[in-house]
Amino acid sequence: MSWIVFIGTTMLVAQVAPVVAAEVVATRLDGQSLGGQLQAWSDGTLTLQSDGKRVVIVEPELISIRSHASMRGEPAVEFVVELVDGTRLPVNHYTVVDGEAILELAPFWTPRHQTLRVPVELVRAVQFGQFSTEDALVWDEISAFHLPGDVLVIRRRAEAKLDHLQGVLGEVTTDQVMFSLDDETIPVSRSKVAGFQYYRPRPTDASEGACTIHAVGGLQIVAKHLRYEQEFLKFVTAGGSPLAIPWEKISWIDFSSGKLVYLSDLAPQQSRWTPLIGLPASVKLAQAHGQPQFDRSFFGTTLSVVMPQSTDRAEGQVEQAYGKGVAMRSRSELAYRVPEGCKRFVALAGIDPHVLYQGQVQLMITGDGQVLLDREVRGTDAPLEIDVPVENVRVFRLLVDYGGNLDSGDLVNLCDAKFTK
Repeated sequence: MSWIVFIGTTMLVAQVAPVVAAEVVATRLDGQSLGGQLQAWSDGTLTLQSDGKRVVIVEPELISIRSHASMRGEPAVEFVVELVDGTRLPVNHYTVVDGEAILELAPFWTPRHQTLRVPVELVRAVQFGQFSTEDALVWDEISAFHLPGDVLVIRRRAEAKLDHLQGVLGEVTTDQVMFSLDDETIPVSRSKVAGFQYYRPRPTDASEGACTIHAVGGLQIVAKHLRYEQEFLKFVTAGGSPLAIPWEKISWIDFSSGKLVYLSDLAPQQSRWTPLIGLPASVKLAQAHGQPQFDRSFFGTTLSVVMPQSTDRAEGQVEQAYGKGVAMRSRSELAYRVPEGCKRFVALAGIDPHVLYQGQVQLMITGDGQVLLDREVRGTDAPLEIDVPVENVRVFRLLVDYGGNLDSGDLVNLCDAKFTK
């Protein structure tokens, strides 16, 4: 039995094996993660079998879905083609003829070599070969320039560095790239080209209901209308083309676009720590040590809080870890501009487990000078669930002040801290 799907003029054929439930971890907008077997997915609704229970989750509640494939290493690819909608395709060959880009898709996520033809206007960038960390940084810097023209990125062999030229890209063959510079068209050998970036308007936000699918080999596709059938994830790309990928090739699916902004991903307008005992200005290391930490604790570990399992402390507690958040010590203050369109600030605040029964702080949140929350956070209490309105707020401030123990153990973790829409 075969399943057939078309991408423009391209047909992909994949053999269907006996159905096996996919093991996934779903992370919801409230920061909680749920593991289980994916039983069904269609019309924006997922059904999981978790701990013997049937759980239904709708896509607007999702931040991400991760599969076991996310734990596997990714195979090397020759080239990566990025489309204007954010899709990234690993390919073995890329050429341009008469305004049409011809891509030979890498075979590790399709059953065999397949060719995709798209108007070159839909291509944003092409990266040839594997980039070192240094090369990737240079590439990103060039992208950030937003130059008013096409950019040819070349590798200077003598210096082993990337450089770039601004002009107009033309046809691309397996041997050379036609590049117009100062009204002169020059054939540039492909062996000298690290990649190129087409001039395109700045990308807009993904369409409503869209997510980003990440698969092995660097495949990244902006998609919507997802459904799970016969061990395949079937969907429609942002460009309107139907496509299917074997679930075993999926690493994770990101639903966060447009739903939230993590506090640790924003640059604070103000960050200030005032120690209980003043430090000389020359003591730079100590001053830096007291500054808020982002996506890690003051001990260099993953942010976490202790969740009570019983009113009896002797019956045990569980430490819950979070990948995103901010760690603050007393007396610290952070100020942010609220991202446009965000309506609430949500977080889970608790004393760092390393100093659990010593910590006691006063946490105050204000919006444009108005108090939104003023609560004590103690290690002997359950973590504080924060959910405050920030609609129409411009300046948002977090203040962690001294508690009853002065500054002893005053390390609070604001886990999964984010603005939501």
